This record gives sequence, structure tokens and C-alpha cells, in this order.
Amino acid sequence: MSADNGIYIAKRDNVYYIAYGAAVENLQYYPKGSAEREREFKDFFKNSLHASNGDTALHIAEDMAKEYQYLEYGIVYLQDFKDWE
Repeated sequence: MSADNGIYIAKRDNVYYIAYGAAVENLQYYPKGSAEREREFKDFFKNSLHASNGDTALHIAEDMAKEYQYLEYGIVYLQDFKDWE
């Protein structure tokens, strides 16, 4: 059975969002620039931690990962969401 989970880092407006989640593919379900896609981002990262640089974001993600017994996808930097910038 698949856990489909991980710690995800996304950069938007010079802020790094770090969150534990599953079903990350839902972030790309709706067309770029759509209100629905924006809502998916906000829902996924609503309880996220924040960092001002990538190194800090990675350290936060590494600390978060220690809280979980199993992460199917580990720590993932989401970099192909150009419409987030």
C-alpha cells in the first residue's frame, strides 16, 4: 500500500513554504493561473512553516522528516510551478 506522502518545499514571493502532505499531484490538477489552482496551493500549505531562504527551508524540512516513521517521497523541492512566482 502506498503512503503517497512527503515533506514539500515551495518558493513563492521569496518565501519558502515547508509542509508535510500527501497527494501533491493535486497542486497541478487545475490550469495554471486559475482560482482553483490557487486554492489547492493555499489548502496544501495552510499549516506550513516558512523560511526566507532555501538552506533554512531544507533544515526545517529535515527536522520535520524526523517526526515521521516513513515518507514515501522524502523531502521534495517543488520547482516546476512557475505560475506561483
